[in-house]
Amino acid sequence: MQESDPTSSSSQKIEAFRPIRRPPIAKLTIFDDGIKDGETVRLRAGQYIIGRDEGDIKIVHDFLIDNPHLKIHRESYGQAFRWIITDLESRFGLWMRVRKIELRDQTEFLVGRGRYCFRAAKEETPESLSSMDARLMRGSLLGQSLDTNLSGYTSTYPTLESLSYAADSTDAILNKVFLIDGEYWIGRDASCAFRSSSDTFLMNRHVRIFREDSKWFSETLPAPNGMWIRTPRIIVDHSSSFQIGEQRFRLISNWQDDDD
Repeated sequence: MQESDPTSSSSQKIEAFRPIRRPPIAKLTIFDDGIKDGETVRLRAGQYIIGRDEGDIKIVHDFLIDNPHLKIHRESYGQAFRWIITDLESRFGLWMRVRKIELRDQTEFLVGRGRYCFRAAKEETPESLSSMDARLMRGSLLGQSLDTNLSGYTSTYPTLESLSYAADSTDAILNKVFLIDGEYWIGRDASCAFRSSSDTFLMNRHVRIFREDSKWFSETLPAPNGMWIRTPRIIVDHSSSFQIGEQRFRLISNWQDDDD
C-alpha cells in the first residue's frame, strides 16, 4: 500500500487568501428598520463621515442625526488594523450595544423607547444632609419622585432619570428614582421601578439596575432589542453594533467569506 505524502495538499491546512500588504476590507451594514438585514457598504477608504445631509453616508430622513454626526476611520496597530468610530460632538450621541455596564456619573443608556441617565451620589457629611435626604429617610417619597420640582435639591443617594427625547435642546426629566435599595428593574411589569407597559420593545423585566459593594451596574437580560450605552468612541478590533438617531449599524473590521 502506498503511503500518503505528508507534504501533499490533502494533509496540509491551507489558509484562505487574505491581503498581507494592504489593509483588509471592512464591512458596514446599515440595518433596515426592525430586521437583521440591510444595505452593506464595503469600506476601502481610510475614513468615512456619516450625517443626515452631509458626509459619505447620509441618513436623510432621521432628524436625530446631526451634520456631521460621526467619523469612522482606520488605523494601524502593530501588524494589524482596526477601525475607530468617533462621535463628532453630536446632539444625540453615539450608542454602542452592551450586555452589562458599570454606571458612573452621567452614564446614559437606551432601553426600549426610553433614554436614561445615572447620576452618582453627592458626597456630603451627615450634618449637611439636605431636606430631600430627610424626606427619603422618613420614607415619604418611597424612593421615587414623579413630576416633582427637584431644582436646588442635592442628595447623598445616586439617582436614575428617565429623559425625554425631544428634537430641541431641552432634556425634561420624566421620572427620577433615588437608588436607596440594592436592586431596581426597567421593563413592562408592574413591579419595575421604571415601568412602561405600552413599550412593546421591552420585555417584562428587561434591565436590572443593582449595587455590588459601592458600585452600581446595569445589566440586560438576553433580549432582541438589548441595551445601548452612550459613548464618545468605539474601537472595533473585530465587530461592533452601534446606533445614531434611530438608525442601527454593524461594523465588521476584518472579515472573510466562507467560500473556498
